[in-house]
Amino acid sequence: MSSLPTIELELRDQTGKGAARSARRSGYVPGTLYGQKEPVNVQVLNSEFIKEMKKPGIFMRTFNVKLNGKTFKGLVRDIDRDRVSELPLHFDIQAIEDQTMVRLSVPLRFINREKCPGLKRGGVLSVIHHTLNVKCLAKNIVSFIEIDLNGAPVGKSIRFSDLALPEGMKFAHQRMQDTVYTIVPPKVKGKDAAAEEGAA
Repeated sequence: MSSLPTIELELRDQTGKGAARSARRSGYVPGTLYGQKEPVNVQVLNSEFIKEMKKPGIFMRTFNVKLNGKTFKGLVRDIDRDRVSELPLHFDIQAIEDQTMVRLSVPLRFINREKCPGLKRGGVLSVIHHTLNVKCLAKNIVSFIEIDLNGAPVGKSIRFSDLALPEGMKFAHQRMQDTVYTIVPPKVKGKDAAAEEGAA
């Protein structure tokens, strides 16, 4: 587990809004650890947590979680942010093992745009869904799912039902007939411009 990023937690004895505000004034982010026998109130250094938040895909990354001299794997499940500053106010983290079944919203990454005929001919990539709801074992978590645009013509549309998931991953609460993306045709010139071109 040495190659994984690390989150060092501390136990948080007091609970409630007042205790949470006190923790934040002391430079910590209050949180809750799930996945063990009972939920545990914890906290993490604000500076260290923000450092991880600035990296892409914090909800997709498995961490080494250190608490009370023990180390285990964990997955950040939720972050409550301040509406103005967007600084973290509270977080939820889940203790996991390789065989733990988890549900995730995985980002979609579109590749081979330069090999897409539809885009070369002036079409526009219109992305309707940027993420995909899936379930998998913790050991099969991926940071993103690639969608290949190679060969996609103008007017091409892909639905969730058309996608092939990575090994060990299944759809979770996904409306399979929803459109993921469409290569929208280029804008047509106005009638006057078209008439002028015809006259020429």
